[in-house]
Amino acid sequence: MVSFSLVQKSIKKTLIILLFLAGTVAAQTVTTCEYYDNRRCAVVWTSDDFFYSPGYSRYDRFMDAAHLAVSNHMVYSPGVITGMMHPFTGMTHLDGWTPLQTEVAIDKLIPINHSFTHPVDITATTYSNEYVWSRTDLLSEITYPWQFTYKGKEYLPAFIQFGGCTNIDYDVVRQYLSSNDYLACRWVSQTSSGEWPAWNESLTLYGHTSQLGMVNTTVRDGRVMDGKWSNTFDNVYASGGIYVEYDHAWQDYGWVYGTNSAKWAAFVDYVGNRKDVWYVDFSSLYTYHYLQDQVPPTITTTNLGPVFEFTVTGDSAERDKYGLSYPLTYKFTKPAGWMHSVGVYVYYRDTMATNWALMEEKTTNDYFTGINTFRDANDVVYISQGLPQTSDTFDLLIKPCRVPQHLQAFSCDGAWFCADVIKEDVVPMLQYTTNLLNPAWTDCTPSSIETNGAVYRLYIDPTNFGRRAYFRAVKDISP
Repeated sequence: MVSFSLVQKSIKKTLIILLFLAGTVAAQTVTTCEYYDNRRCAVVWTSDDFFYSPGYSRYDRFMDAAHLAVSNHMVYSPGVITGMMHPFTGMTHLDGWTPLQTEVAIDKLIPINHSFTHPVDITATTYSNEYVWSRTDLLSEITYPWQFTYKGKEYLPAFIQFGGCTNIDYDVVRQYLSSNDYLACRWVSQTSSGEWPAWNESLTLYGHTSQLGMVNTTVRDGRVMDGKWSNTFDNVYASGGIYVEYDHAWQDYGWVYGTNSAKWAAFVDYVGNRKDVWYVDFSSLYTYHYLQDQVPPTITTTNLGPVFEFTVTGDSAERDKYGLSYPLTYKFTKPAGWMHSVGVYVYYRDTMATNWALMEEKTTNDYFTGINTFRDANDVVYISQGLPQTSDTFDLLIKPCRVPQHLQAFSCDGAWFCADVIKEDVVPMLQYTTNLLNPAWTDCTPSSIETNGAVYRLYIDPTNFGRRAYFRAVKDISP
């Protein structure tokens, strides 16, 4: 074993901590993904005409659909006729809402308003009931997950259009949708395009040119019965589009357990259970898209040496209108100097807080949707994080974790720390800190260095460093 000073004199190389040299990595660009977790395509499952009627199988069919959805890793978002959740004289007001709330909590069912009375005829005085009060009614009875809340208020900026009304004026409908902070309305026709509808700036609504404010569906219930849905889904899946299922669960009385159970089972087994598909409710589909497409958060990136921090700020005025709490996915490209296959740690901090929290990590082997998490994909990291509930800004911190990139060192029988380094141009100084998230770097000197082929192994006395310390290399500018 030779002394560190002798090695320093004889070697005209620098020891660089594996994959990292402070100050050599440029600030990274962080972008947002079109779909949650950068999935291949999006799938939405809607059902019309949900209402409560004791002893009548209509309600049970929707519950069957909810169970079928969750068992196949899909998200179910039925359209509720809110005025018909308690239609009978003498019925306790909450009788219809309580079991629905249970399904929201257990099966992650996301109900969406589908009118107040589902009228056959509509008058100038009842438009507000059907498009505005129905949402107020629904939100007053159902407690939604955090993805639908902001500063204590719940948001549901999408509507499922009802059919069968003979005298409806869609110019009036669009006015109600626009002035009451809706983003999209699912229409009752169908199309196989699977593309995002255009944003109409004057109406502040998504919708196709021929039906502004109305978003066409991809497939209707009859297609499941005749087996023609698979080609449509295959096309959407291949093109990376949006597939929206639209059915009436109550109309097929053999829905899950009867004559058509095999057809529905085949449908959910084929369309569901895919880890590269984003399963999402209809309302969140558009809050995510609006945040990513129209009002993207401001992102500021800071290079902190062995770690990167970036700050995300949303638009508070837009959040007051639409909530926008559903996690948006951010794409972070790893610096060229990082070993891409070894993984990262990602930390989150609400700017109203002071402490960092390690985020949960998911992989392509997991089923997950709509949660705060990150996924390491070798060259890039996908971080899905919602804007905070009480503010509009949060911080993320990313650091490499599974190699001695900054000489992450642990006590070894109370005697030595060790880590591998590689030869370069000049022998470096070493610095250490005991807190990598808030580093206060202090100079230190290895007690000795041992030659091992092309690799030098540093042995550092941990006596003064505590049980855990983090080390980095700094170029020695001395002669």
